[in-house]
Amino acid sequence: MPNRIPTAPDIEVALLTRTQLRILVEDAVAEGVRMALKALPSPESSPELVSNSELAERLGVSKTTLWRWRKRGLRSFETGSTVHFLWTDVEAFLADGSEG
Repeated sequence: MPNRIPTAPDIEVALLTRTQLRILVEDAVAEGVRMALKALPSPESSPELVSNSELAERLGVSKTTLWRWRKRGLRSFETGSTVHFLWTDVEAFLADGSEG
């Protein structure tokens, strides 16, 4: 007799591969970031240039996520060991959906 997963009538169960789960999570995070970005002040009232740490804090993402986004095309500027971003570049990158 095959193993059965008990379910309630209003609960659906789906089996996902790791890749499918990763894509679902990345999409959900990207949508959450886009929503958070809309709630932030406009670039006119925000500092134009933001550091890696400040951007991670403002968007609620890790520095590793910012590193990945940089690899996907988010423009950044390095001064020594410090990474900075133009806020307008961040907005454009997130609006384009390139982050996830």
